[in-house]
Amino acid sequence: MRGLWTSIVVLAGMTAAAAQPALRNVTGLDPTLLAGKTCQGVFNTGRGREGSQGALQLRLLVQGDVLTGHFWRQVSKSAYDQAAYAITQPGQRSGRQVTGLDYLGEVSGLTVTGNTIRYVDPIGGRV
Repeated sequence: MRGLWTSIVVLAGMTAAAAQPALRNVTGLDPTLLAGKTCQGVFNTGRGREGSQGALQLRLLVQGDVLTGHFWRQVSKSAYDQAAYAITQPGQRSGRQVTGLDYLGEVSGLTVTGNTIRYVDPIGGRV
């Protein structure tokens, strides 16, 4: 009976893996780990002037056979501080949201290779 159960579990896992879409712009990572997720972060250009710090958010979605992303950003020291605090809080995976971010649109050229995500934001910044 144990052998039969193991076979059923392996078969179910293979069926689930076969049902997952292969995405043209994702290699080396299971796309279901990203699809539907929202990533938040901070940026600091190091220039030490107004507008060199802020917060950003990237929401990842599947459109056909491509992973796409929608981009939000706010440039300010207070947005940086709020986001930096929120992402350091343990157990806050879906919790604290940075408020006041401006939606800038869909990113272009999004690719995922292993654990690296690359894209061009709607205003031309390469991330």
